[in-house]
Amino acid sequence: MACAEASRIACTKAEEQASRTIHAAAPGETPPTVYSDHSVYGVRLSAAAGYAGELALTPRRTGQFHFYMGTPQMDMAVIDAGTGVAADYTTEPLACDRFKRVRAYRLSAGTRYTVAFQGGELNTWMRLYIEGGVSACDSEVSPRLDSACDDAAENRSLRAGRTLPVAPALETDRVYVLAFDEADGSGLATFTPLVSGRYHLLLGTPNLHYELETADGACATMPTCRGAISSEDAPCDRFRASHLYELRGGTTYRLRVQPGPWRFARVGLYRRDREPGVVVDFPPDASATSAATVTLRGRAIASDGQPYASVAINGHVVAVEGDGRFRLERELTGRRTQFVVDATDREGDTTTGVAVTTVHQPTVLPERPGGLATVTGSNAWLMTDLASRALLMANPDTGDVQTVSGPEQGDGPAFVRPVGVVYDPVRERAIVADPGASSSAPTQLIAVDLATGSRSVLSGPDRGQGPAFPNRSSVRDDLLFDATRDRILLAAGDLFAVDPISGDRTQLTTFEPPPGIEEAAVGPMTFDPDGEHVFAVANINAVDTVTRRSLVDDAVAPAPGEPAIADPVDERMWAIATDETGDVVYLILGWTLTAFDFSTATSELLYEFAFVPGVDLERVPATGELLFFEGDELLLLDPATKTIKPAVGGGSRVAARVRYAEDIAIDPATGTLYAANLVAGFTPTSTLFEIDLHAATSRSLAVGDWITNVHFDERLYFGNNEPGRLGRGLFTVEPRACEAAPCPVSRLSAARFGDFARGGRRGFAVSSNLDGAIAYRHGRGTQELVSIDLADLESFHVIASRNSGPIPVPDALGAAFEPGRDTTALVLTPDRLLRYALDGSAAAVVHPPAGSPSGLRQATDLAMFGTTALALDDDLHALVAIDTMDGSLTTVSDLADLSSGPTARVTLALAVDPIRRLALILKGSASTSIVGDGLLWVDLETGERVLP
Repeated sequence: MACAEASRIACTKAEEQASRTIHAAAPGETPPTVYSDHSVYGVRLSAAAGYAGELALTPRRTGQFHFYMGTPQMDMAVIDAGTGVAADYTTEPLACDRFKRVRAYRLSAGTRYTVAFQGGELNTWMRLYIEGGVSACDSEVSPRLDSACDDAAENRSLRAGRTLPVAPALETDRVYVLAFDEADGSGLATFTPLVSGRYHLLLGTPNLHYELETADGACATMPTCRGAISSEDAPCDRFRASHLYELRGGTTYRLRVQPGPWRFARVGLYRRDREPGVVVDFPPDASATSAATVTLRGRAIASDGQPYASVAINGHVVAVEGDGRFRLERELTGRRTQFVVDATDREGDTTTGVAVTTVHQPTVLPERPGGLATVTGSNAWLMTDLASRALLMANPDTGDVQTVSGPEQGDGPAFVRPVGVVYDPVRERAIVADPGASSSAPTQLIAVDLATGSRSVLSGPDRGQGPAFPNRSSVRDDLLFDATRDRILLAAGDLFAVDPISGDRTQLTTFEPPPGIEEAAVGPMTFDPDGEHVFAVANINAVDTVTRRSLVDDAVAPAPGEPAIADPVDERMWAIATDETGDVVYLILGWTLTAFDFSTATSELLYEFAFVPGVDLERVPATGELLFFEGDELLLLDPATKTIKPAVGGGSRVAARVRYAEDIAIDPATGTLYAANLVAGFTPTSTLFEIDLHAATSRSLAVGDWITNVHFDERLYFGNNEPGRLGRGLFTVEPRACEAAPCPVSRLSAARFGDFARGGRRGFAVSSNLDGAIAYRHGRGTQELVSIDLADLESFHVIASRNSGPIPVPDALGAAFEPGRDTTALVLTPDRLLRYALDGSAAAVVHPPAGSPSGLRQATDLAMFGTTALALDDDLHALVAIDTMDGSLTTVSDLADLSSGPTARVTLALAVDPIRRLALILKGSASTSIVGDGLLWVDLETGERVLP
């Protein structure tokens, strides 16, 4: 498609793209947000408000904005939301057939405006496009052009032929000599400005035929005056042409050179007005990583527009390049490393503390938490980890977590399956319950010296007299220390008392299973405050082990409207604790933390788990807070206020805790990462997380049953495979507009669509411009590629299936809409990349090229970067790039070192951050941390791995 002129962008968009449907809010309701230079909107007005409606618009820059409307008689106003004053406008000539009227408003950057419509019964909807940033001509010669002329002698050579796997990326304030395709002189390069503003495109070849366009083929906006394009005089001998553009920050532009006689050209992109200062581009502040070193990159420009002579990072001096950029690799020291940058100008004057960035190393937490115990007389907590077979200790004052005893810490018998732990305050040691690795392994208690980590058997088959502990690895053993009688209580099927010196055992109870329960089991337990009774979880009930009275069925009669346990069998009880009076019992009951008050015969829901609940619960005596695990994150909850916070690791819920990820997506405008967390436990459930990679924090957006497809296109889309909480189908959530979790979730797909298969998570994409989606249905005997109309929930079209269609598709592992080609979609199979028309009328093989063998062997996921298709291949152990024009394949980055064997799965999922030009790769071990070992970042220009 030829690049459209700036004044015709709206018309071109309306001709080539379907409208994105948006429902205007009734007056008084919160209006949805629209953006300029973004989408052609099909605005539907509110019938309840008499076919009126409101939208919200906050311009990113000051200037003249054109509102193109498809309904000429629609009454419209643009109102300052803060003052209530309507903006003045001028009416301009009709633009094209799709738009019947255009109004021009002068709007201010950062001001929130309400766009109000009043249609009536004859005008229930309209087509709308907002074109922004068209400003008056500015003929001043920018001082930045002098710098460009000076930089021209120190240019950088780049190949820009169209056959390259990934088009080279241009940076601002740097001069390039682009070498074009030897066959026809064509070329392709990209440019992604970090901030919005005016940029000079400088050319050493004045008659170079080029287009500067967005991914969907729209021309970059040139500031216009009386219809004439503003071009400045050639600034110097090395540059013969200069064109001024108004570019949007975060948007990728393609510099497309048309075939011609030229073989190279000198090119420079300079921001017209640039603020001086020192900026650390990478890593951003508050980054989190498990790496040992970090490479800091940034730029340092003094007030005179010239680069600083040098910068010093924590005292280590590094020279600044001619374009103002600097780079230095430094080691990380401890859990929190702060880097302070000082800058020295060419006169020798130094300014200290001009930039600061902090890098965190995620603190150790158990990957598979077992037991949890408070340490008497201190503010520390003990935790067991089944994954590392270790005992950990947390210091909530500092946020640090350290390994006390484990494979590399302490002598004595190794832990096999450490599940329960208790602190012995008399001897200042920890006692760990270890039931072994199988049903034939004996349960034993292991004493741990907290100073050295050394381990010794306290009670078990070879130590202590009395009834043997049962051999039952399926039962989680829990411990209490009875200070009144100086004994250890162990719940292991039945309740045992253990002498803390000799290890002798006494069986205190014999629980018979209730009807329908095959095996009796006393599980997690707690004391009542007087120390006479033990409250324990027995099977699916909570009981007093002395009176054997049920603490739930017999004593609690919930008040109207309060959560009740109609049938305890339906909700497994996992953990128990009491308050200081003994009147309130806290239970982790199924997926809730519930308080039962015996004095008032009421119950109260304190917390609903978004991720898998822990199997232990402790009350911190000093504060009255409840300590428990959610997944592998240790949390504190105040029962009075219901406020929750991380127990260790700082004041935020750290993204490094998000494990067991199955798929990822990224918001290209903000760099926010989204991950679907997969848990295949006693109840299939998964969580959709939003992860701020800069602040290293995360929040739960939604809880489903088997979330396996995640895609971001203005909104977040995901597929759910199981019929439990959400039901099967395609869903959407708007995280940008949701301040409190969980966010409202909307189901988009029809009931008959939704057979997202367990394990068939690939083959899924959404196009907001098309207002549609493409997905691969796999399961229940169905394997077919379908397109879905998101405006009509009952409408979907079968494009191809395993045995039919232009090209049958046996297994789809990835799907994507091509930028600027919303009528076609790309589909990845293990060894091919296919292109399908959405109506199923045509299909073609993109890769391998005709007559050539396939370069793909076992592809796993697909993501688009401009016109390049990026794919992961497990057999090649590589990230590869496929040119969608000629089908050629090139390796971007070798990932062979990630494999632990010839058949090991290396990679799971792929996403692209187009602003930072990085590929985000979810590594093969699903249990690893999203931030840290589990997420790999690859620079698309160099193929090198970088710090997240």
